[in-house]
Amino acid sequence: MEEKFSPQPQQPVPDQQQNLVIDAVRAHFIAKSTEALARLAVYTQKPVGVGEHSNIVGESISAVSDYESSQSALERLDLLFGNAPTERS
Repeated sequence: MEEKFSPQPQQPVPDQQQNLVIDAVRAHFIAKSTEALARLAVYTQKPVGVGEHSNIVGESISAVSDYESSQSALERLDLLFGNAPTERS
């Protein structure tokens, strides 16, 4: 009976580790940006579904601010590290 060898995944080399960290940071801010847009869409298009928020204007302002902050962080990352996520095989 032939035994199959399953190699252990290789540990990323230091440059790849840095890229993984930058990719994770970028993914975080993309998610925060998308979440802010989703909140704003709910507040402006379906305010009936936001029963616990009596201050829809204030919540909308907060969503816009969160979106702007995330976009600014993404732009800064692009300036510092480039804008393409690391390709891994």
